[in-house]
Amino acid sequence: MYLHECLQGDDERYYPMCGVIEGKCHKTSRPQNFGYINMLADSGNMLFRAGDKVNAHSFHYWSSDSPKASLTLKKPGRDRQWKETACGDSFYGGMPHLFFRGNPDIIKRFVWRCAEWKN
Repeated sequence: MYLHECLQGDDERYYPMCGVIEGKCHKTSRPQNFGYINMLADSGNMLFRAGDKVNAHSFHYWSSDSPKASLTLKKPGRDRQWKETACGDSFYGGMPHLFFRGNPDIIKRFVWRCAEWKN
């Protein structure tokens, strides 16, 4: 959330944040997209190749208006899907908790990126 340009406080005012992710993040009155989800990468980034899939779990009260979402999320067994989570060459900016064992290539790419960054 803090990677967004702005984050809404308890006083409903927006406060400047890091600005890595374009858009605002605001608190909602109930959980957003709660439960298990399937994620599909629309494009390549530090963790995913375009078309990669991974399972995740989402349980948060926050919503983002970022137009830079790079993953399509879907509830298993339902037609409902939405865009969420901004990813780049050096960051994963998403609220869903990834199940890395569901796609070991993601782990390998993360470790490779860390080693590349170190050098």
